[in-house]
Amino acid sequence: MLPEESWRGPRHPLADVDYAGDAEARRWLDAGAWLPLTLGEAVERAARERPHATAIADEASRISYGELEARSAAAARRLLAAGLEPGDRVLVQVGIGATAVVALLGLVRAGLVPVCAVPQYRAYEMGALARRSGARGHLVEPGAAGSADLVAFARELRDAHPSLERLVVAGGPGQQPAPDDALALEGGDAPDAALPAPAPRDVVTFQLSGGTTGVPKVIPRFHAEYLGYAAAWADRIALTPDDVLLWTLPVAHNAGMLCYLVPTLLRGATLVLRRRFEAENFLATIARERVTVTGSIGPITPRLLDVERPDRHDLSSVRLFITLNRAAHVERHLGVRATNMFGITEGVVTVAAPDDSAQARHETVGRLVSAHDELRILVPGGEQEAAPGEPGELCFRGPSTLRAYVGDADATARAFTSDGFFRSGDLVCAHELDGRLHVSFEGRAKDNIDRGGEKFGTEEIEALLAEHPAIQEARVVGMPDPYLGERVCAFAILRPGAPAPSVEQLGAFLLARGLAKFKLPERVEPVAEMPVTRVGKLDRAALRARIAETLATEAARP
Repeated sequence: MLPEESWRGPRHPLADVDYAGDAEARRWLDAGAWLPLTLGEAVERAARERPHATAIADEASRISYGELEARSAAAARRLLAAGLEPGDRVLVQVGIGATAVVALLGLVRAGLVPVCAVPQYRAYEMGALARRSGARGHLVEPGAAGSADLVAFARELRDAHPSLERLVVAGGPGQQPAPDDALALEGGDAPDAALPAPAPRDVVTFQLSGGTTGVPKVIPRFHAEYLGYAAAWADRIALTPDDVLLWTLPVAHNAGMLCYLVPTLLRGATLVLRRRFEAENFLATIARERVTVTGSIGPITPRLLDVERPDRHDLSSVRLFITLNRAAHVERHLGVRATNMFGITEGVVTVAAPDDSAQARHETVGRLVSAHDELRILVPGGEQEAAPGEPGELCFRGPSTLRAYVGDADATARAFTSDGFFRSGDLVCAHELDGRLHVSFEGRAKDNIDRGGEKFGTEEIEALLAEHPAIQEARVVGMPDPYLGERVCAFAILRPGAPAPSVEQLGAFLLARGLAKFKLPERVEPVAEMPVTRVGKLDRAALRARIAETLATEAARP
């Protein structure tokens, strides 16, 4: 019998969040698709059951579950003593390591809502997030963005957005102390006070989706459903307390949380984090830590495929390598079992099981992780089913499917079919393999760019390019890249007599307007006119084909 508080409403309801009703919550909890648990309770349970087992290991430290529980609880108390209250939102820009994990869990255990941005976001994106999320605080980790000074940036953002009342600096033992105008999340005595107890249906995090618009869309995820989906993922990859996972991207990223951090905590496993990716070091870490599960959502896979003689490293501990694509190449080159996957922050993940056939693991992106997810493959833009064997838009609904974006009713209205299936904008094809439905990824219907696992729209870049004095019109597309998957190419119609700006000049222009560095065009192609379709709309497919052909021609030159 489920405790009533697990299916009754949230303890700290947020006015701009759409919650499931009691009947729906009871349905998913009864079915086991949601867990009657919060993330803080998961940490406490792991600390009780495995207090001395290693929870997190990075280059500088190894912390046990007992230490993780104590440090995150102390961080939560400092946040509350500083005047933040359960339900408040806090912008988060942290990196990779134990410090980032403690900071993230400290926010959650205080009942605060982390708005999980990447460290590379700058004024354009973070300002929009501050407005849309209504954040009261900004948590940064010095060094998380390389040479960029995140503390100075947070001060500038606070000056522009006074609602960001609290600057919080993450930092573990031995790290640089926080400045006087900021709250140090660790160090010194923590107040001795009881922590709030969020309910399973409270919001655990605001995750972000790049989408086609200029502003990252805000997606609320809830303790019960997020932990339920993470548990389904853990079951699919057969995760146990004996597993050692390796992750090398920011832990607050949805993939880092849903597929690595939260499953680790639920199963009492060990998560190894590396702040900087370097292929030989990555392989050496696998050998030294006896890593069993690892993977890539960015440029890690192609860089590993460039390593000569990977057999110099003992990779025999790895039982599964999870990647977005090229799993067959990984398996051949590294000699470890590999599988492709697909995921979207709005609430669905697909992946094959470790013991599924090579065809399922290599030629598809797997099958739905949750047994309760429903899938439809529709003609893009319509509601009729795609023909059997033909690619169509992946549409889904299930226990973790987005209900509504925060503060964006228009985007929410466009996102669903008339019968409540979320339109992913991604094209897939269905395959019956091993007696189950698998899907292969066939591209995107939306005008998104996927640069090393960071998906973002083209609208914002094009709008800023149109402000450049030399550019009359600009359109942006992804151009193929062997390491990042795609890089940004800008096609530009120049104003009469104006010289074409260089990549460096255009980059400086966009950085000055607050655009994140990873969105900058890395090639500029002047054109006399933009190609259009038969109905007069911009033909982005023709632009993508043009730059792909140009790159292929250049590569073939002696």
